[in-house]
Formats: sequence, structure tokens, C-alpha cells
Amino acid sequence: MEITAIFDESARYEFPIETMSDQGDVNKLYGFSDCGGSHLQNSARFGWNWYQNKLSVYALTHTSGRLQFQFISDVEFNKPYKGTIQIHPDKRSYVFHFNGISVQMERGCLDQKAWGYHLFPYFGGQQVAPHDITINVKVDETSVPVIADLPFPNPTQNGHFKMKVTSIERVPFFIVVRDAIGRTVYKSSATYLMKDSTEILSFDIGKKFSSGVYFITPMVILADGREYIANVTNKGHDKSFKLIFINN
Repeated sequence: MEITAIFDESARYEFPIETMSDQGDVNKLYGFSDCGGSHLQNSARFGWNWYQNKLSVYALTHTSGRLQFQFISDVEFNKPYKGTIQIHPDKRSYVFHFNGISVQMERGCLDQKAWGYHLFPYFGGQQVAPHDITINVKVDETSVPVIADLPFPNPTQNGHFKMKVTSIERVPFFIVVRDAIGRTVYKSSATYLMKDSTEILSFDIGKKFSSGVYFITPMVILADGREYIANVTNKGHDKSFKLIFINN
């Protein structure tokens, strides 16, 4: 699931002194139930709150009935932020990505896909909203059926490395390599991934590059011909992987 969210100044709120202990509670932004049951049993969504004069976004899950949340990032008013929730290839966890930061959270079942319903913005639960709050949320319906894992070995000797790629559909997959200032220096040919499979793909970007840091962006070609960034299990700060290249 991919969303774009914009908070305005109405997201700034303060509880009265007698309920101030609830100020740090996490409200719900958007997400989905999972594992074919109630969202109070299994679900994944983004949360948010206004706490200590900061607007913050969290990863929030119900896992086998247990509520958990993890801080992701502070954000600003009136600025669009993209967020994604993905099922990790091991099917045991979710990967949350928001404002360029990724966190990983436990999942309560091992289904290949999420099985449930959308969860919309909700304030609470201990307290109702002290005033009307407006949040602009857009759900991106583009479905990218591929998730790529970290390249290895890293550092790489002379441009040889591999990547584990999981796909739930048969789609063409390729990578784009950029240097430290963002120039594209390599684009692989497309490889068709098999449906419902995990593959280890080998790449050889050659010896022509100087030693240094490069960035790999995994890509897919959708049915309508668009080239789109694949999902990634990246704990870094974007949808690309950092690769250290050592040229002997």
C-alpha cells in the first residue's frame, strides 16, 4: 500500500491538564487489516500524534491481538509525504517506509499477500479529538508486485554482486546504478521474474567504474509499459541500495 499524506495546522492539539497523560497516544492515519480477521487482531497502518511540540509519524501494528508502535519520523505541516507498507519476503514482518526512513515490524500470519480491508484515519482511542482535524490522504493504486533485498557481497569486487528478488507476478525486472552525484552509469537488461517465486539474480556492472559509493535502484516494467521502482527491504533512507564498489 502506498499513500501520500498532508497534515495542516489543525493537527496541532493539546489536551487539558487532567488528560495530559494521553497526549503521547498514537492516532491512526491509514493502513489495512490482515490475516483474514479483525484489525484489532492483525493489521498494519501508519500512526501520528502531536507531542512535545512535534508532529510525528509512527508504524503501528496489531499482531495476534497485541498493539505495537514504533517511531518513524517527525514531519512538517502542509508538506506531502509518501508512505508505503509492504510485506517482507519472509512473510513474517512488515516494512514501513515514510519520509525516506524504513522500519520493520512483526506480522501475525504467514500469508503471501495481505488479506483484509482498508483502515481509515481515526483519532484516539482514549480521547476524542479536541477540535476538527483535517488530513489529506491519497492512496496510490499502482501495485508493484516485486520486493528486492540488499545486494551482496557489499563491498563488491570489480562489479560482481547478487540480489534476492521476490515476485508475486511474472514481470520484467532490471536495475539502475547511479553514482554519488546522481548520474546514471549503468542499466541492466530486463529479466522476467517468475510468479510467486524468490530468485537470486547475479549482476556484473563491469570494471570501468572507479572505486566509491554507488546507488542501485531496482525497477519493474508494469503491464502498461511504465517503469516503476520496486519495493525494497531497505533500512536506509530511500528506495535505492548503497553499494560500495572496489575496483582492483
